[in-house]
Amino acid sequence: MLQWKVGKENWRSTLVTGRTDYEIFDGRAGKYEFHITSINSARTRTSTKSYKIFNAAGKTALPAAPTNLTWEAIDHKLARIIWDKTEELDVLLGGNVILRYSSLTDGSANWSDANTIWALSGTANEQLIPLIEGEVFIAYRDSGARIGPATSVIIDLPETLETFAVYTDREDTDATPFAGAKTDCYYDSDLGGLTATGASLFDTVPDVDALSDFDITGGVDPSGSYDFAAKLDLGAVYSVDLSRHLVTQGYFPADDFDGRGGYMDTWTDFDGSSGTATEVNARPYVRATNDDPASGSASWGDWNELLGGTVKGRGFQFKLNLISENPDHNILIKQLGYKAQLQSRTEHAPAQIASGAAAKTVTFGKSFFTGTAVLGGANSNLPSVGVTIMNAQEGDWIDMGTVTGSNFTFTIKNGSAAVNRNFTWSAVGYGKGV
Repeated sequence: MLQWKVGKENWRSTLVTGRTDYEIFDGRAGKYEFHITSINSARTRTSTKSYKIFNAAGKTALPAAPTNLTWEAIDHKLARIIWDKTEELDVLLGGNVILRYSSLTDGSANWSDANTIWALSGTANEQLIPLIEGEVFIAYRDSGARIGPATSVIIDLPETLETFAVYTDREDTDATPFAGAKTDCYYDSDLGGLTATGASLFDTVPDVDALSDFDITGGVDPSGSYDFAAKLDLGAVYSVDLSRHLVTQGYFPADDFDGRGGYMDTWTDFDGSSGTATEVNARPYVRATNDDPASGSASWGDWNELLGGTVKGRGFQFKLNLISENPDHNILIKQLGYKAQLQSRTEHAPAQIASGAAAKTVTFGKSFFTGTAVLGGANSNLPSVGVTIMNAQEGDWIDMGTVTGSNFTFTIKNGSAAVNRNFTWSAVGYGKGV
């Protein structure tokens, strides 16, 4: 007769005949106690029992690192990240594939300082991501929330002539770093970055003897937000490609016992600065308006996380959310910004057009971005226009007039006189007005 129990549960009895082993299904971590009594053919039990205690620690091994991580460009906006599907059941069933991202491309980034952008099903082996430069890390998290070693791939894109960087913002390198509005965060010149606020457990008492309870709340604030110092105004409504720039570092704000915050049962270690502060994250967001963003009556859309992609609007506002899921872990925002780019495009005449014996104005189907007083200067990026005379005669020439973002004017002349000729045209520039 076998009797057994786990922890403080009730004893369970199982009659075992003709066997010297017994299998317990759905086992779990805990203290197992076993009593075994022999029974003879007359159904008489032995007067003593065999006794055994077994402490089942459960699964403690970390998942293995993902293998064969690669990436491929799908188009100028999207990339596909691919890796071998795990064979570990505790990742496949109830686990996750965690993707983290850093804007650094020099190989100096690491898992703890990157930011989580996706938590996929444990069965996943690929994911579409915005085609932005940086280092992408992936690691497996099993059903017990244990995260294994990470594998990474660097996406370093070549320079192309197909886009125009209409604006690049860096909040950390401005004359006054991180000059925007801050909520539960502040700029620390000693650390050289933006960090979440919070008071340590013992900051408010002069002596530990004055404490009546070690479970005083404190530590790092669970969340904070930073509004970028300025809004982006394109002057008119365009579709613009936005990509983020974000470099962070997780850290322990207090390495000593008497500087730790929160409840002791939330502490992940007791040995100072060992380990890494990974229970933090930062998420940039953007929202758009078709109105003048400087107007107090502008109608803004919803905030959407800025991973990278195309957003339509005239004005854009940016913010960053700082997150800590552990009162001992803080995050330092070392670099923060974004790049706004417009795609190159071409318009052309659908058929031959008669010029008439006068100045001819051609209006584009969609306007081009030509710059503003703030963004490069007004009319600093006019489209390049070409006109071809289809039935030209000797002495014909083109007197090119003005070019704007929405049209151009020219006159076909023979000598000094305007003449009527058929022509075609093409214009190359950046941006597509809405």
